[in-house]
Amino acid sequence: MLGGGSVLQYLCDKAIRMRIGHLALRVTPSIRIGRETMVEFLRTASDFIARRKGLPVLIGVGLVLLNLLISLLPAWSVIAWLARTDLLLQLGVIVGLLGILIGDAV
Repeated sequence: MLGGGSVLQYLCDKAIRMRIGHLALRVTPSIRIGRETMVEFLRTASDFIARRKGLPVLIGVGLVLLNLLISLLPAWSVIAWLARTDLLLQLGVIVGLLGILIGDAV
């Protein structure tokens, strides 16, 4: 079809040009799946957390407090499900503990 390659490969090789009014944007899709993507993500996350060591703990505390507020609200469909499962409480504890572990390691 396109020299034996797939459409996705073709789109990744070429730059997609979009015109919005008089502003021309150039979007280059980069699809990297595998080890390099994970290493880059971990390096970026590590640098971010190294500069802001207390941020994950504060986010965890915020999620726990948000769970407390949600449990006090009337039982609407989504709010009742969040209050029943304590999803934000569990996420807050996990994020807070991971923040303590990563903050001490960095």
